[in-house]
Amino acid sequence: MTVDTGSSSSNGGKIDRRASLLQARSQRSSMPSLALASQAVTKWDSSISVINSILEPGSSSLQGLSDDQIAGLNDIRELLLMQGEDDDDQTAHIPTDLLRKVQEGGKQKKHHDVTERRTSQHIVAVYGGLETKSTKERLKTAFQATTFTTLLSSMSVRAQTVDIQGPFHESLSGISFGGHNNGESIARAEMRSPLPVTWHALPMEKRIELSQLLSWESLRKWDFDIFHIAELTDGHPLVFVSWAILASPYSQYWMQLSIQHDQASSSSSSSSHESSPTIDVEKMEGYHFLREFRIPPITLVAYLYTIEDDYKNDNPYHNSTHAADVTQSLHAMIQMTKTSADDDLESIDTFLDEIPSIQLFCILLAATVHDVQHPGTNNKYQIHARTDLALQYNDISVLENMHASHAFTRMLNDASNDINLHGDSRCNILHHASQSQIISIRKHTIEAVLHTDMSKHFASVSEIKGFLLSAESTAKADETTTQQQEQPTQRSIIEKTFQTMYKEHGWNLLLYMLHLADISNPAKARDIAIRWADCCLQEFFQQGDKEAKLGLAISPLCDRATTEKPQSQIGFLQFVVQPAFAVLGTAFPQIGSRISPIIERNLQFWEDEKDKSAGKS
Repeated sequence: MTVDTGSSSSNGGKIDRRASLLQARSQRSSMPSLALASQAVTKWDSSISVINSILEPGSSSLQGLSDDQIAGLNDIRELLLMQGEDDDDQTAHIPTDLLRKVQEGGKQKKHHDVTERRTSQHIVAVYGGLETKSTKERLKTAFQATTFTTLLSSMSVRAQTVDIQGPFHESLSGISFGGHNNGESIARAEMRSPLPVTWHALPMEKRIELSQLLSWESLRKWDFDIFHIAELTDGHPLVFVSWAILASPYSQYWMQLSIQHDQASSSSSSSSHESSPTIDVEKMEGYHFLREFRIPPITLVAYLYTIEDDYKNDNPYHNSTHAADVTQSLHAMIQMTKTSADDDLESIDTFLDEIPSIQLFCILLAATVHDVQHPGTNNKYQIHARTDLALQYNDISVLENMHASHAFTRMLNDASNDINLHGDSRCNILHHASQSQIISIRKHTIEAVLHTDMSKHFASVSEIKGFLLSAESTAKADETTTQQQEQPTQRSIIEKTFQTMYKEHGWNLLLYMLHLADISNPAKARDIAIRWADCCLQEFFQQGDKEAKLGLAISPLCDRATTEKPQSQIGFLQFVVQPAFAVLGTAFPQIGSRISPIIERNLQFWEDEKDKSAGKS
């Protein structure tokens, strides 16, 4: 979407600030615009661009078309904008530069070229859903189709001769801390406390630090160090991070109250027994999911411990620390939508104003469970090795189907293994939810987990691009209709574009954010990004070892003897992470201005590392 943001006055309201953010972002960042991200251009992008150029107001090509031809091209454009994951041509949404690297890389003999081709093969297979063996045949068709796009573009200059057709039983804020005030034992307090049991075993200094790191303000930071949380919580990052977010603001209140009480109890001064100031938890910042869905706090804690235990923490990458990182990263992006790119500007709440709280709950719950019981090998491995999981889920989003199924089996099954929708299951956080809420939560959470299938990546990017372009087109049309006496202002078009986008596609944007949180490791601070890259490659190599042992072809980037870390990260950043975040930055300039510069710096770092490696060889 390319929009002229125009100028804004100091009292212009939310949309003036958003326009200024868009303008500032284009001036500050070297990230390409949605229409100019050349490395990420796909057949889908090119087709949209060609049609737009033909229909450009005042152009000679438009003047040469009949009304029926114009209507036909507009219809084709709208069909393309609606085209997403259901598109049969999987190459349509994959960057053509990336496809070219896969096709032409095999002709090169230099070590660097072979390494780059393997990286490209991995990206096309994992994020585009294309089998490596059939890639070359598919690419021939893809480039033949691209030739048509080029032909259509050349035709546009002479278009005149071309015919183109839970209820709580007590107040949340009044829940006691296990009867500490009555002198009960710590053991009994742990049983009744709404805090994770690990909390009570931590020394006071760790509890104080943890309460600060899990505060609402800290949890919304993009530079959040999840590895430190894992160490601080004795290996329970998912329990504490997801609890702090899903149970907010009560989780922050309980931590604060617990520390105050224990400090008072351990003090010998008389003043220590004075009552603490009253805190109105309902006025604290947070999601308030516990109140809205009547989730028993102890049940939520039990469920989170159960889910965390089911993550395989011997996996180098797909473990509970990764799940906690995705949950926190998603929460941070959601919160970025209501903050401006500049700290001195007033918050912008437009997006969250349009999102039902049940959808926020579902997307954050999905982040928590999205990789539970991950075996440490990807979907392609499951299919090629014909594992029990592949047979059970018919080779379709194998792991994602398993994750979603397991998450709700743990939640809704009681001790007798019978489905118990409203029974008093130890982990049934929906125990007090209404039937309609249960149905909606299951539907949205399952959809969100399935959306984390990496093979849908490029189609997802195109889908959000389509929503943006369609929203802008609708906004221009609406403004032209309502302002027949004058041209619609850029301010009104931008305002209408974002309003339409958020209102009609808010859930799709949340799904997209979850996916981006899942691939956000290279968009974090350098030390964190490097650590995650090592974890990821280690797991890849373990899969490669299994493939070799079974006599299967070793997947790209899974061969520890040939994979080079810098090149693997460069390809991932250039073709997957950077273009995807650029699209999100168009929908939310405040996210783009915060994250895009980090991606640029990390990409430059890996390119420098690649040059150093080349110099040593």
